[in-house]
Amino acid sequence: MTAGAILANPQLALWHSFGNHAPNDTASDAGRPGWMYGVRQYGMHAYLTYLTEVAGMDRKFITDGFYASTNMSPQEYLFSNVGAERMRKLFADWAAHNTGGMDYLTKEQIERGYLEITLAGDWDYYRPYVWSSVDEGTRGDWFTPPPDLTARGWAYNVLNINTTQSASYSFELDGDANGSQGATSFFVGRIVVMSENGPVYSDMTMTSSLSGTATVAVTEKDSSVFLVVASVPEFFTSYQHYSYRVKIVKQ
Repeated sequence: MTAGAILANPQLALWHSFGNHAPNDTASDAGRPGWMYGVRQYGMHAYLTYLTEVAGMDRKFITDGFYASTNMSPQEYLFSNVGAERMRKLFADWAAHNTGGMDYLTKEQIERGYLEITLAGDWDYYRPYVWSSVDEGTRGDWFTPPPDLTARGWAYNVLNINTTQSASYSFELDGDANGSQGATSFFVGRIVVMSENGPVYSDMTMTSSLSGTATVAVTEKDSSVFLVVASVPEFFTSYQHYSYRVKIVKQ
């Protein structure tokens, strides 16, 4: 029921909960707006479902953590035991599949998640994209999302182009070396094309932990193309954000 809260504010850290939000975040007990932030932690069942049911990660990595007598957070435990490269890939893939319509859940589950926003949340706080356009890139400029919507640790942003005509788009990602509180940044990118037959996923070519490029062609039958920027640092606490800039060129 709370999966809609993940889509609503994907910039929030994977460990966002009642007591660790940023000073300017909506408080979890602030009525309907607070619901959009506070219940997101309960929606993490969607992440675990993706990891085990779709990506094939062994369930023991989740269950063993309960008995490991570790001081690590669940996110750091998975990172350490599953492996840094694989967990970064899995998180970015999950972010892409969320963007593609949470296609790992049933239609009924997705509809129920959206209904819960209507029943308990506030659609004014539904912010799945940090940038949107129609048949256009960033017109030669670099775009940087505002700090309050920039991806935090183990979080992601989505840039959306609604498409009505055939075209090719190139994407360039350039990340800051450090987060807003000094932790070392690490980014991974994904491209999602919403075709008439469903979402089509591809990886951004990462030339470093901060930079990447991608090019994708769309047709008049495609409805959207998304760039997903996943922030996956080797740092598992705080509400700091990890800034970057993006240039999108329509060719």
